[in-house]
Amino acid sequence: MRFDRSSRSFAKMLNTGGVGEIMTKRGRKVIIEQRALRPQIWETASIVRGLVRGTIKWTYEPYFGTMVPSYVEGVDVEKFKLENFYSREQIENLVTQLKLERANYLSQQLSELRRKRSVNQ
Repeated sequence: MRFDRSSRSFAKMLNTGGVGEIMTKRGRKVIIEQRALRPQIWETASIVRGLVRGTIKWTYEPYFGTMVPSYVEGVDVEKFKLENFYSREQIENLVTQLKLERANYLSQQLSELRRKRSVNQ
């Protein structure tokens, strides 16, 4: 098989989750104070169509250093902006918390992998 550098392949990650959910913990109980806004099926379909056709316009997202859509034909992408749901301080706290949780999880997985390797050697 020959590698063709002229091929036009791409990879994108599409988050089909939601934005805007606010939860608080009261003891062991979790209270949802604000429900997440989730893209509807037709919106997700429009995004996939835009990805395939190459018609989406992109903008830099500073919290995670990724590119996010600034324009998708037929979709109001503005309604999914974090600033519509959270204050700047809330966003910074949530992003910091999420990054720490992910780092801890990855650290635990790496430790477990190393432990399994040492047992198998």
